[in-house]
Amino acid sequence: MQASERSGRNAEVTKEALKGAARQVFAQQGFEGGRTRDIAARARTNAALISYHFGGKGGLFTAVVLEDVIVARESLTRAMDAAGSPSERLGAFMRAMADVARERPTFLPLLARELMSAGCHLEPHVEEEFFGFFHLVRDTLREGIEAGEFRPVDPYSTHISLIGGLVWFGLTEPLRERTLAEGRPPAPIPTWPGYVEHMWQLMLRGLAPSRERPE
Repeated sequence: MQASERSGRNAEVTKEALKGAARQVFAQQGFEGGRTRDIAARARTNAALISYHFGGKGGLFTAVVLEDVIVARESLTRAMDAAGSPSERLGAFMRAMADVARERPTFLPLLARELMSAGCHLEPHVEEEFFGFFHLVRDTLREGIEAGEFRPVDPYSTHISLIGGLVWFGLTEPLRERTLAEGRPPAPIPTWPGYVEHMWQLMLRGLAPSRERPE
């Protein structure tokens, strides 16, 4: 193996280690609280390599968020494309989001911290990728309304209602796990699949045309 090839592979290993460490630090501390020396320590490398590979903390943050958002959106799109009716696609959206939350446990905490900071550290092209989540819901609602499957609703309010519940369920998972381990949960603890099914049924009832909704 040539030295340049070994160097290239080592660089990729370092970059992936830095991104993995950054996810942990940013999810726990947010962008402002996340320190490059802590990220480097977790990655077991030199903090100077953050500037070398990513141009600094901001570049590393952008790389991490962009990668996670694209992976999540592509997973949601594949799941929804494999579904049938608009209502089934909404269910697929929610199940895929739950899968992403479990497979990438830092995704929701990191994103929530940035949103609470008004998203001021998101580059415009990252924001555009992030808006893709809303577009998936909006387009599905539009199709369902046109087909008479859904009643007319405000797409943004519906999106917030749908994804807000999923995000909150993901963010509170450590609390549920702790109270469960201590034997003092305030109520029976739902699983991700159970919660997604619950939310889906709520959405379907709320979106159903008036003649189908219970009095």
